[in-house]
Amino acid sequence: MKLYIIRHAHAEERHTFALTGKPDSKRPLTDRGRDRMKKVITYFKKQEPDIDLFLQSELTRSQQTVDLFKDFYKTAKVETSDFLNPGHSARALFDKIQSYDLDSLAIVGHEPDLGHFLSWVLFRQATDHFPLKKGGIAKVDLYKDGRAYLKWLLRPKLIC
Repeated sequence: MKLYIIRHAHAEERHTFALTGKPDSKRPLTDRGRDRMKKVITYFKKQEPDIDLFLQSELTRSQQTVDLFKDFYKTAKVETSDFLNPGHSARALFDKIQSYDLDSLAIVGHEPDLGHFLSWVLFRQATDHFPLKKGGIAKVDLYKDGRAYLKWLLRPKLIC
């Protein structure tokens, strides 16, 4: 399976948004974040033309990022999973992903959990060695037997 690990685009600042009285889970993307993510997706689509499923967290910023991808990947399905919410274990997410029989799966979530997950998939140890920038994407070839190979890591700064 081609696994794409995607960190959500730039969202409103945590401290500023907290002043609204709304929970952090509702924090939306900024206009700049949307614009930069569209540039990343335009580049990404040329490299990776097909995605079967987007798995998103329950948080607004993750879902809004997937909405941007859906403008480019119209046939892809979307599911929401609490395994991508902040604080879930890398192993639990790995087991969830291994349950899918797909050619390609994109997960959209949050740091530091996605970086820990990427490290766990590659080395079976959750470390801080692979932090993803906002709007960053990692491609991993993931096999049914659990083997995983990092193919590339895309930093938005290289495109935007």
